[in-house]
Amino acid sequence: MTIPDNNLERYVHEEENPDLLSLGKVVGIHGVRGEIKVLSSGALESLVEQEEVFLRRPDQQTLCRRAVRLARPHKNVTLLSLEGIDSADEARQYVGNEILVDRSKLPPLPPGEYYWSQIQGLRVETREGQRLGRVERLITTRANDVYVVREGDREILIPAVEEIIHRIDLEEGLMVVDLPEGLPDTDAN
Repeated sequence: MTIPDNNLERYVHEEENPDLLSLGKVVGIHGVRGEIKVLSSGALESLVEQEEVFLRRPDQQTLCRRAVRLARPHKNVTLLSLEGIDSADEARQYVGNEILVDRSKLPPLPPGEYYWSQIQGLRVETREGQRLGRVERLITTRANDVYVVREGDREILIPAVEEIIHRIDLEEGLMVVDLPEGLPDTDAN
């Protein structure tokens, strides 16, 4: 899809687009032609299929919209070539920016798979009903993702694997887990 030149870079305020979803962060540049490396917080395929993305600096509410010329997976990142970014120097200014997309443009996921934004903030309980906290962030590892669950000062790392994640109920805002042996005693705090 080609966006007319006068629409290549449009700054909008996040409040105007509540349907935007964060899909990753610009972690570096690739080559001399302005490609950016994006560490995705969701399925790489979701980012590769986008026709446009929004970039947000960590210290701002303003978003910059850019048309996607090319998106491709590369090792553990997605490489994006965006309209109006044609050199490594131009691309470097976007390192650290968050990448957002229009939620309505995301492909549906197969049953049992979720976008990170759907998981973040879920209340986490054991199968016995013991409250563990809320999913605060995600750590991506080579083996599997890990959910960081926080309740006050207590933080628990829960591997995002079928053997541990018993059930996710988005309507109820709940994740039910079977704690693996070796996790700290959650009754201690």
